[in-house]
Amino acid sequence: MLSASKVIFGPSLVVVSLIAAFYDIRLKKVPNWLISKALVASAALNLVFFATARSGYLFLPFIVGLLLASVVAVALWLLDFWKPGDVKLYFTLSTFLHPLDSGLFLKPLVVFIFLSILATLLEAAVLRNFSFKLNLNPGMLFPVALSPILSLVNINRLAVFFILFLLGGRLGRFKKPIIVGAALAFLISPLQVLQNLAFLSVFVLASSIKFKGHLPSAPFISASFIYLLVFHRI
Repeated sequence: MLSASKVIFGPSLVVVSLIAAFYDIRLKKVPNWLISKALVASAALNLVFFATARSGYLFLPFIVGLLLASVVAVALWLLDFWKPGDVKLYFTLSTFLHPLDSGLFLKPLVVFIFLSILATLLEAAVLRNFSFKLNLNPGMLFPVALSPILSLVNINRLAVFFILFLLGGRLGRFKKPIIVGAALAFLISPLQVLQNLAFLSVFVLASSIKFKGHLPSAPFISASFIYLLVFHRI
């Protein structure tokens, strides 16, 4: 781990994460001033960081990772899973990361998915202030139908699977070809399909729970990046 990332970028990420989580819990939104100031600070820090010769080899993974994180975050917004504030926060926190592998930029999304599902199930069990209506849609089998292709993907498969799951929820009109595709995928790669069906069942269960209150996203996004900072090499 580079000392610059440890001493400068790490604490900066934690501070921005905690402030964003605080405002989202209290005001139900991440203020734009926090995003703009964090981006200015990140730009200044990165300018100094990449100006040094020994950190230049991290520039390409950094740019590729930011592009990857941006595409995924915007896709989640277009699919009505995230609000614009969540997209801006995810991108902003990504600018404080410098992993050797650009694929790690999607790791916070995977951690976010697990934390969100866990929080949803716990809140439903403890507070019982929710409604449950099983959200079954044949289109949700879309990522299962693409199981053989997903096995070849060289980035985080669970993140891609989750986006395809959300997309499939809007493809109900194509239920017949999706069901046929899922059946063919099972014949081609049964173990992969069974694994994806297990993930699918958890996503379906979590998406079937509707809260009457507000479950903020920023604390989970923030916790996901802090997890990456602590447990992965950046």
